Amino acid sequence: MDRDFLIVQNAILFWHKRRCMLIAYVVMPNHAHLSLQPLPRVNTLQAWCDYTEFYAVEKILGSIKRFSAREINKIQGRRGKPLWLDESFDRTVRNDKDLDGLVDYIHGNPVRWGLVRSPERYRWSSASTIYSGTSEFRDWFTRKDITS
Repeated sequence: MDRDFLIVQNAILFWHKRRCMLIAYVVMPNHAHLSLQPLPRVNTLQAWCDYTEFYAVEKILGSIKRFSAREINKIQGRRGKPLWLDESFDRTVRNDKDLDGLVDYIHGNPVRWGLVRSPERYRWSSASTIYSGTSEFRDWFTRKDITS
């Protein structure tokens, strides 16, 4: 089971600073939650000003789902059995208060499920990775290559 969680987590982490800025995530036994900000497909000032130039959320999520489903099914010797539901629940975050609430909701999911007593104790969550303060994730939210 840990192997499946790791595959999903790595698929989520893969697109960070490539197609999106990953803000928070949690991989649960039967679902996952993510908060991300899509990035523009080209790194120009004009692209940053035009939302149609950004990677589409549904394409980012589709890539994560396709890759993780293919890898998990390959390891488990399954074919043709869907791993993920087609739909997703997208929510627009309008301000810092909304974002803080969403991150708290995501990180609190394993606690609400009774899997751990505190969010940072759950292995498959950004509370224990990107918010851990470890050197591996020190520049997680830094974008040095953004056009000025």
